[in-house]
Amino acid sequence: MHQTQKIEELRKLVEGADLSLQQAKEILNQLIGPGNSEVIYKAKKNGYQGESEQGQVVEGVFDGQQMIGPDGKQHSIPANYASKSKLVEGDLLKLTIDNLGNFIFKQIGPVYRIRLKSELVQDESTSEWRALAEGKAYKVLLASVTYFHGKAGDNAIILVPNDKSSTWAAIENIISADTQETDVRIEPYQNIEEDKVVQDDIPTQENTTFKMDKKTEQEGNLNKENEMLNKEGESQEVDNKNQAEKLYQFNDAVDEFEEI
Repeated sequence: MHQTQKIEELRKLVEGADLSLQQAKEILNQLIGPGNSEVIYKAKKNGYQGESEQGQVVEGVFDGQQMIGPDGKQHSIPANYASKSKLVEGDLLKLTIDNLGNFIFKQIGPVYRIRLKSELVQDESTSEWRALAEGKAYKVLLASVTYFHGKAGDNAIILVPNDKSSTWAAIENIISADTQETDVRIEPYQNIEEDKVVQDDIPTQENTTFKMDKKTEQEGNLNKENEMLNKEGESQEVDNKNQAEKLYQFNDAVDEFEEI
């Protein structure tokens, strides 16, 4: 078989594989929705399910409303927790079901976030809320809108993943349209992992006061040492003057004795 024929067959195989992959994606999107395929893949790749001393443990990925486990199972998350924790689509979560049947969620792997300014709108037909930012409409939790007393037309500061397109956004704050603030400055979001901030290195008020007190104490000790040195120098200078006066008196006495 000539090389050109091999290349042509290989090209047909690649085209067929691409077509099959595209068809598989379309079927998957029909079953689970277009925004969840990446979340499910990440959950299967990074998720975990097992037992611990505290109880059953499931680690999965937040899809904007729920946590998806490594087996694709959906775990309901209290809307108030997701809202107050400002969970972003793609965050890694840990669910512990203790022996009493309590569900305890914990964020263990936040994705890199960016902060955007958006306009809050409500779909009249479904009553669902959206945040319009940079030409895209993000879904937001009703609990977040209610918590900040948001209404249509307000400016919503939202958090979205930095490295991928998302369907959902987390509301960080809402600025009422009734205020006179027309120009809202949006500061870049500081990701902890990105800035390599270690919690133990962040000075608390107590630690800062302690450091300031130690510095003040050292400066005070240095001042005292300088004062003691100055006093010693002054004392030494007085002693030198006294010795010089005694020497002059002795010389005068010797001169008077010689004259006699």
